[in-house]
Amino acid sequence: MAHHINALVIAGPYDPERALALDLRPQLAHPPVTLFAIDHRYAAYWQARRGRSGVLFPSDTSPAPDQAVLADLVREIAPTSPGFAVIYTEYFGGDGEQWAGVIEGDAYVPVGSVNEALRRLGVIATDGRDEWDTIGLASFRAPPEHLARYVELLAELGG
Repeated sequence: MAHHINALVIAGPYDPERALALDLRPQLAHPPVTLFAIDHRYAAYWQARRGRSGVLFPSDTSPAPDQAVLADLVREIAPTSPGFAVIYTEYFGGDGEQWAGVIEGDAYVPVGSVNEALRRLGVIATDGRDEWDTIGLASFRAPPEHLARYVELLAELGG
């Protein structure tokens, strides 16, 4: 079975109304983290709309959305968050890859896996499961339909 996600994982509380205004819809919540589905078009749209530039991660490290605007969005919806991660998975039939990058304050923290990113954000594995299974990440397998509209929105901005 396929598993393809790009997501923003925020530690700590966030403002649900502000998140919705930025089209960040929680896909999975397991304190202390909330996971919001994003993709490269979503991130590119907000970067272009706001006239922002830059990236979060060193070049050639991330297959995931890496636009610097993601840090701005996190600060807007979760100003007290100690950090966030961008995660990426691509699996089919057990074969595939994953990647995660953590931002703590303004600093990029390289991590080796999604589980390590979740640990850095405060997820504690329970009941003999890893962090991935503890928060129920296996149930989130594909991007939600609302992200499809960013193809057109980005094109309207010339992207």
